[in-house]
Amino acid sequence: MSSQRESIAVISSRPRFMPALKDLIAYLEAANLNVYVLDWEFPEFNHKESLSVLASEAARHCSLGIFQPVIVTATGLFIEALNEFPGLHTGYIMKRIGNKGILKLLEGESNRNALWKFILAYCEPTKDPLLFEGITVGKISTAERGFDGYVFDFIFIPEDNNNKMTFSENIVLKKQVGSRWRACQKFLSWYKQHQAEEAEKQ
Repeated sequence: MSSQRESIAVISSRPRFMPALKDLIAYLEAANLNVYVLDWEFPEFNHKESLSVLASEAARHCSLGIFQPVIVTATGLFIEALNEFPGLHTGYIMKRIGNKGILKLLEGESNRNALWKFILAYCEPTKDPLLFEGITVGKISTAERGFDGYVFDFIFIPEDNNNKMTFSENIVLKKQVGSRWRACQKFLSWYKQHQAEEAEKQ
């Protein structure tokens, strides 16, 4: 295998120093990937019906735009009692009403079931995007809890061995069962095999 590592652009239409993005970069770099952030206001494709389609189309668009491998991510919180809301529009809704707004919508609701989905789309120019999905099953708490993390870490309780803490209260658990980490692990497993196969062709 060549000693030169291929550069992969992690595309972001959000501020460079957003905590979630920094965590993703750190995780990939720790696995010895040569990644960098590229801020780009790419089309959001919000009219699409799933996170997978959204991430796939965005990754294809960006890889052709800069003609190199890219990673695009999409995440969503799907709350059962709210008919999977906020779902695809999680980012926008969290900016508008935040965790307090979500909790307000669930006042008096006994069904707190929710899914946290994360899609990592990897695309090389002229090739079809590859998708790696992470899903964490859990519940929405009745109040914001914890002091660490971001976005809905403060209200999401993962379903893990009768755990009662939010991700914000147990960041270590988040890195073990969180949807982002699950998707990244799937991607890294595939990518290392992909690189080995490419090296054999040389």
